[in-house]
Amino acid sequence: ERIQAIGTLTEKLMDTDPEFVLKFAAYTRNEMYLRSVSTFMLAYAARHVEAKPYLRKYVPQIIRRADEIPEFLALWISINGGDKSMPNQLKLGLADAYQNFNAYQFSKYKMSDKVVKQKDAIRMIHPVPRNAAESEMYSGIRNESLPIPETWETRLSAMGNSKEAWESMKGKIGYMATLRNLRNMVEAGVDMDSIYAY
Repeated sequence: ERIQAIGTLTEKLMDTDPEFVLKFAAYTRNEMYLRSVSTFMLAYAARHVEAKPYLRKYVPQIIRRADEIPEFLALWISINGGDKSMPNQLKLGLADAYQNFNAYQFSKYKMSDKVVKQKDAIRMIHPVPRNAAESEMYSGIRNESLPIPETWETRLSAMGNSKEAWESMKGKIGYMATLRNLRNMVEAGVDMDSIYAY
């Protein structure tokens, strides 16, 4: 019901102020940190010809993580039943969004279990590499040959839920991941004063 309400309101506003819709989607993503809402707004707005002049400008402001590209494409296919061709300005905006991410981010958000995978997304969008490094990265995405990134998850997997593992990662774990792992840290015997301060 919420998704349908977002779609209905977005489509109503597209008739009067299409740029506002995309600007608001960017605001919800960057100021309110609402990933899904902003993606839904973009998907519904992009269906309208009125959005065309603004898509390329706002898409990279809405798509802020590497995994949001295939997530958006899966949503686009779901909403449009796979039979509505993607507007060229939307493709160009998504191609521009590729330039915001590096190999580490693409490898971290590989999403091999999703409907649209990173390799599928890159084949759908065809981003043009700006240099040899990007060309190699895009090839690595297509071939699924990017190296496994060093993340707190991979380090924890290698070292186990131990005091040493958690303390070696201080300052490298994001706020939400820290919050979700408080119990694990306590059980591992981590000195929690600095964690609580964070």
